[in-house]
Amino acid sequence: MLKQGHGAEASAIGKHYFETLDEGREIPTEDLSRIPDFLRSMAGVRTDFWPQAAARLAEELKREPFSQFRDLQVTNCLTSSSKTVAIYEDFELVLAVGSAIERRVNSDPTLHNLCCAPALRNVLNLSSADRILEIFEQKHDDSGWSKTASTLLRWAGPAGVEPVFRELEEQKAAGIRLALLRLIIRIGPAAADAARQRLSHPHWYVVRNACKVLAGLKHPQLLDELAPLLRHAEQRVQQAAFQALIESRVPGRAAVFAEMLPHLNPHLMEQALNELIFLKDPASLPGLEAFVTAQTAIPIGAQANVLLKAVHA
Repeated sequence: MLKQGHGAEASAIGKHYFETLDEGREIPTEDLSRIPDFLRSMAGVRTDFWPQAAARLAEELKREPFSQFRDLQVTNCLTSSSKTVAIYEDFELVLAVGSAIERRVNSDPTLHNLCCAPALRNVLNLSSADRILEIFEQKHDDSGWSKTASTLLRWAGPAGVEPVFRELEEQKAAGIRLALLRLIIRIGPAAADAARQRLSHPHWYVVRNACKVLAGLKHPQLLDELAPLLRHAEQRVQQAAFQALIESRVPGRAAVFAEMLPHLNPHLMEQALNELIFLKDPASLPGLEAFVTAQTAIPIGAQANVLLKAVHA
């Protein structure tokens, strides 16, 4: 029917097929094994066939008792449908499919780790992830789309996160850069590895962005990751790392600030001393003592003021 150009008739046949499976009974495994090919053959049909098919398969994913093989079959059918509709930018349906799989995973992560969890990373083609990013840049002020985009890219894993970081590094418009930063943070822990890898990047602005991302993600090793950046040659990287640690309120930051005082630029040195005076953390004493007795790291002309603050701290 499709080869003859009869899309409406083909859609009716497809819907009828799923109706025969919608009688409250379990879909036989032989049917589940051929549904992915059937869905791919229906790729050119743009009717309500797709949401009906996805809804039926999502219901099948809830079936008990649990069978790993059966869940693998059903999720394979669901990802076939999501990849097909994503070509036509029906991301609402992709979101519905991914949400159904995610609910199944969250019902018992240990039980569904091998059958359903990998399917989440397979709900999109790579080209679809790139297109989602393009749409986001056009609609970056749309909070609803931002939520959808972050969820879809989170499911895509590293393949979904990397393009966002690359776009952030190349984007010229400050407003869109800020939106991209928020998007990466909304993606969540899946973005942490990509951010960590950029802490040693040769371009200072890439490192600065990585600091902001890790702080926004409340990365558990934030202090260990950002402390070395307080020695960075670029003042703006030092400032970003310092600000991230201040805003995170991570325990142990006072000792790190005191230890790093000799490496900070003059403006940041005063900020750090003000913070140490405020924190009153005894763990900062060794670093402060070393700083006061060395003196060589203090800029000429600022020695009296800086030393007084250090002694005060």
